[in-house]
Amino acid sequence: MFVLSLGVYQTKSRTGLAILAILLIVTAFQLFRRHRLWLTGLLISGSALGWAFFPRSHSFSASLQTRLTIWHNSFDLFKQAPLLGVTYFGFARRYFRLTGTYVPHAHDILLMLLASFGILGGVGFLALVVNSGWHLTKSWHEHQQPNLRYFIMTLPIILAYGLTDFVLSSLQVLIIIFLLVAYWHREQQVSRQLALDPTKY
Repeated sequence: MFVLSLGVYQTKSRTGLAILAILLIVTAFQLFRRHRLWLTGLLISGSALGWAFFPRSHSFSASLQTRLTIWHNSFDLFKQAPLLGVTYFGFARRYFRLTGTYVPHAHDILLMLLASFGILGGVGFLALVVNSGWHLTKSWHEHQQPNLRYFIMTLPIILAYGLTDFVLSSLQVLIIIFLLVAYWHREQQVSRQLALDPTKY
């Protein structure tokens, strides 16, 4: 976790670092339930120090304004081709033609899919999120696997990152997602093996 945290910090991605911090905090509160008061005090006392070392914290308001402008322009691109979009590789070229500035992606996963692939891509993504969430919730209620709780906790945080950036272009987030999915896949394999042969593990 230390190496992963250091790697994410070195990318200078504010959103990626914030998500990693939230994951660590939520997991700590789950693991150390009896010491939540101490954890809260430690978190409050260390928040000022954490903000001092937060990447580019002095330019937060300017970055937010830039991001809002990109979202507005990306939605304008979507309105130019609402059904099929401007394609993934055509986004930057069409954005430059519209604004005179180069932006590689929309910094929002839903807006990027809408602008690139139109309504079909946006609706397909939402359907995938809703369907996956439904199956995970159903699995949680049926099996009550302890580790599934932690896996489900991460999904809203990853989706929240998608609201401020295009997840598929951020290596630091993809690494975390791949680790989570790989671990969940391993958990599923162990569960199936235990069901077949409880003495194996």
